[in-house]
Amino acid sequence: MRPLIPALFLFVLSALMPTSPAGSYAGTWTGSSAEGGIKIALSQAAEKGPWKAEVSFSYGDNEIKCKTVSIKVDDGKLDLVYDFEIASIRAQSTVSGEIKGQEISGKFHTLGADGADVDQGTFKVSLTK
Repeated sequence: MRPLIPALFLFVLSALMPTSPAGSYAGTWTGSSAEGGIKIALSQAAEKGPWKAEVSFSYGDNEIKCKTVSIKVDDGKLDLVYDFEIASIRAQSTVSGEIKGQEISGKFHTLGADGADVDQGTFKVSLTK
């Protein structure tokens, strides 16, 4: 009976430990004057290694691919900054979200290349694979 106790302990411990948020997410964003779809793919080459993110979103009929500037995934939170360009206008969005199970939701704030406010709003994505 004693060998069962360590196995049971490991099973309970693994159930309590948070799972990695790595994966592909899709959902929606809603700004002050527009809305659309958003995709975020999070990956980590090694446990405790640096995170990578690929971000794209829809704006009207266009799919906008973004360039990740920085990413932080820590303690159930996602902080992400990415650059993008729409019709020769460059901008940068900062995303702050909370990771809950297979969903990430939060707020974004977008600034133009000149530092002027462009948009702000919310987003919500769910794990797709």
